[in-house]
Amino acid sequence: MTIAQIEEDRDKELREIDDKNEENKGQVHDMALKSKAELQLIKNKMNDIKADMEGLQRNINDQNNAVKKQENALKGFQDEIKTLHKHIAEKDAQIGDRETKIY
Repeated sequence: MTIAQIEEDRDKELREIDDKNEENKGQVHDMALKSKAELQLIKNKMNDIKADMEGLQRNINDQNNAVKKQENALKGFQDEIKTLHKHIAEKDAQIGDRETKIY
């Protein structure tokens, strides 16, 4: 083997290494872009889920407030019913007293 052949082999191997490095750099670049795109998709999905969760939390709060209003209204109705029962009992007693006076 001559020096010219050795240099030619060396140059050929260097070109092959350079080509392989360029190919690897391209693959790494493509993987980086793909990873960035996937990361952005995940971030967008997380933001959507966060917005959905906030909406659901608002719905829960609204429903809790509605339940509290209904409970307060129910308590008011129950108090009113008690008062009316008391009035009815008093009227019954008055009617009973008047009936005994009549008879």
